[in-house]
Amino acid sequence: MPTLFYKGVGVGTYHHPTDLRTTGIMARTAAALNDVAVKQHIARGTTTSSCISLTKSYGVAQDYAMNAGKTKPTAALPAYVYELQVPDAPGIVLIDPVDFVASRHANPLISPSYHHDGDQNFLGLFAYPLASGGALGKAPRPPGMGGSGTRPPNLSIELETIVFAIRDAEILAHGNIPAAWIINRYDIF
Repeated sequence: MPTLFYKGVGVGTYHHPTDLRTTGIMARTAAALNDVAVKQHIARGTTTSSCISLTKSYGVAQDYAMNAGKTKPTAALPAYVYELQVPDAPGIVLIDPVDFVASRHANPLISPSYHHDGDQNFLGLFAYPLASGGALGKAPRPPGMGGSGTRPPNLSIELETIVFAIRDAEILAHGNIPAAWIINRYDIF
């Protein structure tokens, strides 16, 4: 059974000048899938990877379309949200980045790890930096650990990848997406 996904495209971004309904979506590079590429793509926003970001959430795609462009969309120059209907068939590899990263870093005894040492507010502050003013909170230390007080929490790229992927309901497509899978384009302004 086909599944719906969405892709937000901001004004002035790589895919904006092209109607993806006629061309499909081409990955920026052709390369093997690896742990570093997945983490860089999601946590650092690398756009020159062999992956294509999709989301299960229209709202997330709309946010990207509105806010991730070089300029704000207008009625005369809108951003886009593309709706894709992806069949359950061979031909493209879809990656759940949460599973991809967590499964490679599941041993809490080794580093790197996706575990953090911040307080209970840490993930919310990190996931929504605009709401927190960019502060990451604190990592309280137990008494007797060389002084009292706090320090900034440990934040790994593994945790960034997992949190951003959950926040954005993100799925990565590894390879190119055919035009036949793109069923709608919505103007966003």
